[in-house]
Amino acid sequence: MLFGIFEAVLLTAIISADALAAGFAYGGSGIKIGFLKSLLISLVCSGFLAISLFAGAAVRDVIPEWLTVWIGFAILFFIGLCKLLGSLTKKSTAKDNLTPITLKETVLLAAALSIDGLAAGFGFAMGHVSALLVIVCSLVITVTAVMAGCRLGAKVTARVNLSWAAGALLMAMAIGRLM
Repeated sequence: MLFGIFEAVLLTAIISADALAAGFAYGGSGIKIGFLKSLLISLVCSGFLAISLFAGAAVRDVIPEWLTVWIGFAILFFIGLCKLLGSLTKKSTAKDNLTPITLKETVLLAAALSIDGLAAGFGFAMGHVSALLVIVCSLVITVTAVMAGCRLGAKVTARVNLSWAAGALLMAMAIGRLM
């Protein structure tokens, strides 16, 4: 049982590393991801993870792993490119007033971050991991990672202008998915 808990926490922590980095990137570019939108991101990510855990074998036969990798790459790269280009045309503003993330951007980010959960669920679907435990861990860890990353990104860039880094970080995450 203890190993199962450790395995569930480790799986979701690995999957949530992208959520932490994305939160950092958004906070660093002056965009706030509040609790409700972090929760929405977490629900979407955990939902995709649940789908892959409960139907991993069947889904794996229908959607090749390479396709999920490319879909995740395309979404993250596009969001990163838009952020990078936007930061180059935007004048520097005080980081004290963070702009809330839009609902549309929240859903796109959630979809991009969900691909890892979908892919990771494939591998664990055949094992003896508790799907319910993994889903609960995913909900808690993902929402925490997004909010912590956003706050950390805002604090770091309050001292140094790294607004361009948000787009570059998301693009790097996208490229990392191809490797």
